[in-house]
Amino acid sequence: MNFDFSEDQKLLKEQVSRFLADNCPIEIVREVLEGDDFYSEKVWKGLIDLGLTGTTIPEEYGGLGLSPLELCVIAEELGRASAPVPFSSSVYLATEANPGQLSVSGKSLSIVLGSPIQVILYPLSLQ
Repeated sequence: MNFDFSEDQKLLKEQVSRFLADNCPIEIVREVLEGDDFYSEKVWKGLIDLGLTGTTIPEEYGGLGLSPLELCVIAEELGRASAPVPFSSSVYLATEANPGQLSVSGKSLSIVLGSPIQVILYPLSLQ
């Protein structure tokens, strides 16, 4: 059994690693840790521009339509760089918490794909 990443996953890993090496130096991490900001807006905007916030969102909703394994590849690189971004709280929770309800909350997906921080909205009734 082969547990290695596929060529596409390796390419994704390299792309994210390169982006973070160019845009998330330790100075940005320290600036966020020692300052009043909760995340680096510049790095977060770059991740949005790369489309990474839509990793597991189906293509018909404007996402990349990839699997949770690609999400893990991205998360590994974000952790390696100590990237001060709300990826886990925005992307893991917003796209994975309730994937069966994409048609109900489809309008809120644009918030994940193009906004700094996701707000999860649940309908009062699922009638």
